[in-house]
Order: sequence, then structure tokens, then C-alpha cells
Amino acid sequence: MPSSGECPQCKAKETIALAEQMMGVAATSGVEISKVDRLLREAKTNLDEGNFGEARAAAEKAQSLIEQLEDECAKAKDQLSDAQAVTAGLKRKGVDTGQAESLVQLAQSFLKTGNYEKSIAYSKKAVKTANEAETRQAAAKAIEERPQMPPAVARPVDVEPDVEPPKPVTEPPKLPEPKQPVTQHPAAAGSTICPSCGESVESGWKRCPNCTAPLVTAVPPPPPKEPVKEPPKETPKEPIKTEIKVPPRTEPKTPPKTPPKEPEVEEKKDPEYIVVEKEIKAVEAELESMEKKGENVAHARNLLKLAFSFLRGGSYEKATRYARKVKNVLDEKKEE
Repeated sequence: MPSSGECPQCKAKETIALAEQMMGVAATSGVEISKVDRLLREAKTNLDEGNFGEARAAAEKAQSLIEQLEDECAKAKDQLSDAQAVTAGLKRKGVDTGQAESLVQLAQSFLKTGNYEKSIAYSKKAVKTANEAETRQAAAKAIEERPQMPPAVARPVDVEPDVEPPKPVTEPPKLPEPKQPVTQHPAAAGSTICPSCGESVESGWKRCPNCTAPLVTAVPPPPPKEPVKEPPKETPKEPIKTEIKVPPRTEPKTPPKTPPKEPEVEEKKDPEYIVVEKEIKAVEAELESMEKKGENVAHARNLLKLAFSFLRGGSYEKATRYARKVKNVLDEKKEE
């Protein structure tokens, strides 16, 4: 016996026995205990070999592992239960939950094999998939029920009017210039100029020797006209202005017009928001009914406030989960 008064062998045996009892309880609750069983076998081997300290350490490690597995198994079961409830509820509403049901089956398989982490992950994925399927169905239904817009009238294509090509500009035919009387050439006195070719000709010739055009007697240019003197302009007299006093016009006072109130525009909500809000309000109506009957549902009321908070913040998945927790609390109250 050591100086402390404790028998190492006896202490190791007690620790192993307690671990075995804990393992039996965990097994009945559905916990996968293969890892715990290996640790206990290791503890018993060390006990038989006389390694009492190692045997006791292995047994204590087995006890810690059992507690951890029980906690993980409980969380996985709760998450799987939520996934099954969501999938079944939406299926009753006519939502296509085939993909979500496949994910629930995978979560069940991982739960049985003790892979609680994957079981929880697939349960959450099943809930999300089922809610997305409901949202898509609600959106598609809203589109189908929306009134159709009248067909758009096709805009006529602009067609240029038939425009005749511009006619080529043709110069008008030149008319023969009128023959002017032969005038005296300025260079030499007694000589004249032919009106047709401009050559100098002698006075008295009847035809031009150059172009054979007939010549006429020279006509002296007309004398310059004297400028006509205009009479002096009279300055206009300014009209006499007479001021007429008009009394100021008084307009009747009218009360100020109040601007018309703008119509309130209803805030548009996305389809997923509408679906989650509908579910929360249904639970709220049930809660109010139980409150009127005198039931103590304070805990459910607090959970419902959280559901509304998550809804306004855009966390639709959390809002749905808390609404269903309220539903579970109310159902438990009804069964009491």
C-alpha cells in the first residue's frame, strides 16, 4: 500500500467499472460507442499487466469521451428532428421536397455511424433546401397570378418617302442680246464701235467689215439727270401724355391650398420574406389564443420576439427556426 492509503489497483478497477456503466447508458440512448469500447479494452489490458496508473488514465479518458459523444449525439438528434419537421410540413403544403428528403436520409445515416458533425451539417442543409424550394414555388405562383400586360404595339419602322431625284439644273437657252445703237468710241472722234464684235468702224458704214453685222446711226447718250431736291423733313411733334390714375386692383384672398397628400407606397417584399412572415404570424395567432385562455406562454412570447427580429434583419432561416421553436413550446403546453 502506498503512503496515501489508496490502492492503485482498486482505484483503477473502480474507474473502469464507472466507465462501463456510463457506456451502457449511452448505448441505450443511441450513442455510437465503438471508440469508448476500445479505450476500455486498453484500460483492462493495462490493469491485467499491472499498469494501474495507465489503466486508470485510459478509463478516465473513456468517461470524458462518453460525455462528449452524448452531447454531440443530442445536438445531432435535435437538428435532424427539425429537418424532418420542416420537410414534412412543407410536403403537406404541396412543396417538392424530394431533394431535402434525400439530405435527411444522409443525416440519419451519419447519426447511426456516430459521425455527428456530418449529420448536423446535412440536417441544416436539408432545412435550407426545403425552404428554398418553398420560396421558388411561391415566387413562381406569384408570377403566374400576376395580371398580364397588354401586348406591346409594334412601332412602325420609319420609311423615307419616295423622293424624286433632283433634276439636273440646265441653263436656260441664251437669247440673243438686243443690238444696241452704235456709240461713239471714246478713243477716237469720228470712229464708232460695232455692237456685235466690238471692232472700230467708220461713221457712215452700213455693215461691219469684221462680222458683217448691220450698223445703225450712233445715238448720243442721254444727258445726266439733275438730282431731285427733297423737301426738308419736319420733326414730329411729341404727343401730349395724359396720366390716368387707375385704382389698385384688390384680389380676393383665397385660403392657401394644402398640397395633396402623396399616396403611401407599400413597401415591396420579396417572396421569401412573405413566406416566413406568414408562418410567424400563424404562430403568433396561436400564441395569443392561448394567452387569452390564461396559459403561461412567456417563454414562447420571448422566442417569438426573436423570430420577428431575425425576419426584419433578413435572417429568414433563423426567423423560421425560432418560429418553429415557439410552435414546439406551444404544442408541449397543450399536451400538459
